Amino acid sequence: MERNEGMRYLAKTCNNSMWGRWALRCNLTQDCITNSPIKLHTVLNDPKLEVGAVEFLTPDLYAVPFRHRKEFVRPHEKYNIILALITTANARVKLYDYMDRIVHEDECKLLYTDTDSCFYLHRRNKKPPFRVGDMLGMMSREYEDWNIIAFCTGGCKQYAMKMKHRKSGEIKYVVKCRGCWDTVDSPLDFNQFKVYSKILFYKIFVKKMVEAYGEEQDPVVLERTHFQPSWRCGEVTSRSQTRRYAPIYDKGFVDADLDCYPYGYRGNPILDPTV
Repeated sequence: MERNEGMRYLAKTCNNSMWGRWALRCNLTQDCITNSPIKLHTVLNDPKLEVGAVEFLTPDLYAVPFRHRKEFVRPHEKYNIILALITTANARVKLYDYMDRIVHEDECKLLYTDTDSCFYLHRRNKKPPFRVGDMLGMMSREYEDWNIIAFCTGGCKQYAMKMKHRKSGEIKYVVKCRGCWDTVDSPLDFNQFKVYSKILFYKIFVKKMVEAYGEEQDPVVLERTHFQPSWRCGEVTSRSQTRRYAPIYDKGFVDADLDCYPYGYRGNPILDPTV
């Protein structure tokens, strides 16, 4: 057995898609494309539908966006909100169990958590506070062949790591940032980096964005050119997009030591809930 990033991504996508189908929204906008006047008038005059603007693709071809009114929405065949709630609730309880073990372990500090992952600080060669493996419900090492030299985060789904390969000594930078692209056109004056995880450079992320948290700061501006197809016009155009990034944390408050606490927290943390 060996690591295969492509198969891992595919398996993760299939798994997430399966769970997500249970809670998929049942009233997404649809498009009716027809050359039949009868079909067009049927859609336009249906009292169960909310109809948008009619597009004339050709003199004889029409496109009508529509969706059902709330009182007429029916769940699709795979919809099961109970299973979705149970799955999400159990996943959060499982993650909390890992968080609790880390907090109660000596010389360990929890740095960051997401839906199915966590970053924590511990002494080198120290046994993890929980069992590591590849079975369902177990945590596995995301970067097993690397040592994480430094880690910083600006909030949920926005973090950066500096890593060193255990054998070759190669230095690697990884940046995960919500809503940002894999590639951009303006690499923030670091033209030697072509991939976005290296473009939003570690030093910029740490010095400009994280260490200056709470101060007035200019956001990082990213630009790219992308292709935008239009089925209404039957053409593909290239357009420029711009996105601005600044660290946002709204799950609690951050103290002077950059430690995060939930709203309502008072005093020193109580490690043993029975005390």
